[in-house]
Amino acid sequence: MSQPPKLSDKHYLASHVGECPTSMPVFDDVVKKPPIAPPKLTAKGCVNGPTDRYVAALETAAHKERDKALAGMGAASVERPGTFVPTKGNGRIVGAVEGRPEGAEFEANGQRYVQVGQGRAGNPVQLAKIGTEVHLIIDLPRSYLVRLKSCGANSCSYGSGAMARDTSVPLAVKLEPGESVGEPMTLHYDQFFLQLEPIKYIDCGQPPP
Repeated sequence: MSQPPKLSDKHYLASHVGECPTSMPVFDDVVKKPPIAPPKLTAKGCVNGPTDRYVAALETAAHKERDKALAGMGAASVERPGTFVPTKGNGRIVGAVEGRPEGAEFEANGQRYVQVGQGRAGNPVQLAKIGTEVHLIIDLPRSYLVRLKSCGANSCSYGSGAMARDTSVPLAVKLEPGESVGEPMTLHYDQFFLQLEPIKYIDCGQPPP
């Protein structure tokens, strides 16, 4: 299962559609001009104020590039809900798609499915479609940073230390009558992320116990 990536923490602000992949993108060392001009800088050479609109503009540009990559391969994007399909086995409930590779086609309760990976049930999954053939999408974008100085100081925030509960399950997507499953489709396109670096650093010290 693949969606355009999301990357958002105290250093990076970016865009997303869906949940996958959850790993950090690999950034290209090449400096490339972003498709959207960065926010206007102050006399100090830094950004003063929120950057949400700029991040949204970068997100929109990445979506357009992804759509162009799909169209260039003669495919259209279709979105369907991911479904967890349980089945009984050895006296316990197991995922019907567990142990199957992504892209595997199977049938359960008279309905045909294709395995799309891990995720949260009900969340939308994007597939590529050419005629009656559907393809899983593998996003391999070229990622670039837009590095800017942020006016002000860094913030000191500490997490609770508690690990978030993993609610992902093996997901499958229903196949429509007459549809078949083709080979996964790899997409290459440009995407840009905003990196903000404060002009002043505060020593946050040790986090509270």
